[in-house]
Amino acid sequence: MVVVAAEAKTTSRSLIAISDVEGVFNDEIVKELAQTLKLPADADIARIARFARSIRISAGIFLKEKNKLSFPQMRTAIERLYRLNTRAEEGNDRTAQALAHAVDAMPTDVRQWLLSCNTPHPRFRAAIEPLYQFKFNTRAEGGSDRAARTLTRAVDAMPTEVRKWLLSCNTPHDRNIPTATEILSPATRQSAVERFRLILSWGGRVVPGRKRPGGRRSRSFIKPLLRLPERIERGRPRGEAEREFVLGLALAYVEVTGRSPPRTAHYNIDIRGPFPRFVHRCFELVGAPTGNVTRLLNQYGAPRRRGARRRRTRE
Repeated sequence: MVVVAAEAKTTSRSLIAISDVEGVFNDEIVKELAQTLKLPADADIARIARFARSIRISAGIFLKEKNKLSFPQMRTAIERLYRLNTRAEEGNDRTAQALAHAVDAMPTDVRQWLLSCNTPHPRFRAAIEPLYQFKFNTRAEGGSDRAARTLTRAVDAMPTEVRKWLLSCNTPHDRNIPTATEILSPATRQSAVERFRLILSWGGRVVPGRKRPGGRRSRSFIKPLLRLPERIERGRPRGEAEREFVLGLALAYVEVTGRSPPRTAHYNIDIRGPFPRFVHRCFELVGAPTGNVTRLLNQYGAPRRRGARRRRTRE
């Protein structure tokens, strides 16, 4: 009986940080990958440098795409930050440490979203400034009917995004997310957590308590209005980041070898070629599962296989 070495499915693992790409794909690893592709030992240094740069760029793009949060994940992260911030407002060292750790570990998507909510977009400024610079509002305060009509037209024509921005804040503000040091220091903790509360939410609404069988209601409470995105564009198809990573590695292969990648990849590990081994190794290095890599490689080669069949048919 012949035993075929099939591709092993790897379990989920942690992806490396984008900041670690340079360290993981260091010169020694690049040499290893070059040997995997059976490049000559005396290959041009400049060509190997371009090869390394292409791999690192592809890995960085892949990790950036994989780190993007969905709307439910974004909402969960912001809600958790608000809960931790509420507890830290009590002044407890332990709760402050928990908040400081969460702020340091805040996903990039969440940080960028909260900063964008608390900093007027340049195009908002361009729409808001005329309302004041041209003194529409100042003139209307003088009681002039003509000035009031001018202000009315300006308000009616106000872009929806600008209107929402103005509704979300009483005064223009440029709030920065507090640092862990600000949160942990007793001298700055109170102002830091208060500022962070304003960053995370833009108010609250009273929620009536539930009506009990006896006719009495539970105590009403205030539910925070968190700064959540109204919608996030529909996510990319499942596995799109992995497919684009394979494409990026294929381009690096073409650049360094001058040849097109093979159109098929074997599931049998013993007869796997240099290019599939190279791609598998890169997936391992970024911490991504490798169980579907052969399938992705065959998907990548499918259009070229169809093109080759059409050419043979015409001939």
